[in-house]
Amino acid sequence: MSVIGRITHTFPLRAQVQARFVSRSAPVFSTKTQDAEKEKARKQLEKEKEKAKKAKDAVKTKLSPPKQAPTAWQLFFIEELDKARQQGKIEIGVISHSASELYKKLTDAEKMPYVEHSKELRAKQAKEFAEYIKSLPYDVLKKENSLRTKLRKQGKKGVQKIRDPNAPKRPLTAYFAYLKDLRDKEDFRQSIFGNDATGWLQSSIIDQSRAASDKWKALSEDVKQTYKDKATEAKKKYEDAKIEYQNSFL
Repeated sequence: MSVIGRITHTFPLRAQVQARFVSRSAPVFSTKTQDAEKEKARKQLEKEKEKAKKAKDAVKTKLSPPKQAPTAWQLFFIEELDKARQQGKIEIGVISHSASELYKKLTDAEKMPYVEHSKELRAKQAKEFAEYIKSLPYDVLKKENSLRTKLRKQGKKGVQKIRDPNAPKRPLTAYFAYLKDLRDKEDFRQSIFGNDATGWLQSSIIDQSRAASDKWKALSEDVKQTYKDKATEAKKKYEDAKIEYQNSFL
């Protein structure tokens, strides 16, 4: 057989062998198998959605304390909004701007009814809030505030910690007690800064902090120790008050 004949004879045979090999080795997916794979994928997707929902709910606020009472301006705005609704005009942006301009033009006497009403509502809200806080176990309140902290870190706005006005306040450290004395006590401020005392008080917060820090470092150890002793004593009282406060929820 010639060379050309051998080539012509060989290639069809090779093609047949390859086709037979592919047909035997290639997997064959039935409709039933495909449906099973789709169902498996669907269940996996549902599981992931449920997991994501649980993760979201884990940092979702659970408590709804009484809302803050409206300010005098807010009461005035609500009044103007009600007027607009009665006229069928509901454009919040326009109403807000016009109400703001009207409120600025009010005299103190004209604003007084709104101010007094706001005070009454704040007093009522404070009482309701205190009763609400009193009804909560301490661990529930602590957990709620932990969740709210996480939400704020995630960028959610308007989620503040629930603060109990009856809870003991954390005492100042030695250094911050020293800063407080600088701002509140003229004689002490004069003894630290001398003729620059007035200038220090009128300077920016950043400049005040820098100058106060430098003066703190230069203070004698006896003066510093006085503040440290007071801070230690205040911290002990705070810890005792905190335990008593927590026990009041039991």
